Amino acid sequence: FTAKLMQGENQRLLEEISTLKKEISDGKVEIERTYKLQNVKLASEKEDALSNLQNLNNKLSDLSLDNDALRQQIDAQKKNNITLTEEVNSRNEEASTSERKHQAIVRDLEGRILDVGKKVEEKERKAIEADDKFREAERTVKTLKDRVSDLENNLEGKCRDLESAEDKYSESERNAKSQKDRIS
Repeated sequence: FTAKLMQGENQRLLEEISTLKKEISDGKVEIERTYKLQNVKLASEKEDALSNLQNLNNKLSDLSLDNDALRQQIDAQKKNNITLTEEVNSRNEEASTSERKHQAIVRDLEGRILDVGKKVEEKERKAIEADDKFREAERTVKTLKDRVSDLENNLEGKCRDLESAEDKYSESERNAKSQKDRIS
């Protein structure tokens, strides 16, 4: 009985071992199949990744070329900006020089205007002085004319007196002659 039990137990263990071996074998097959699928999938993913990497490298290369072109454009723009800045500075300097010249001309003209104004004032003052002198001369001439007129009147009076005296002298002479004639 014990031997039978042992034999049944061995049989059952052998069946279990056989089942386990089959499960292990099936598991190995499944693992290999999964491994192969995973390898195919990984190879495909790897290829996709390599393709994406190549695309990214191409895009990076294009971007690098674009970046170089942009840098060249930026450098050209910087040079252009420097040229424009120099031109603006030059024109500002010219405008500043022109403004200084304009201010100098304005100051010169203002100085000349002031000089002319002073000369005009001086001429006006001299004209007033000349006018005053002319009026003084007119007064002097009038005074002299009055004196001449007085002298002429005085002279005429003296001439009349002289004529009167001559007349009296002539009459005196006539009277004297007449008396002389009477006496003789």
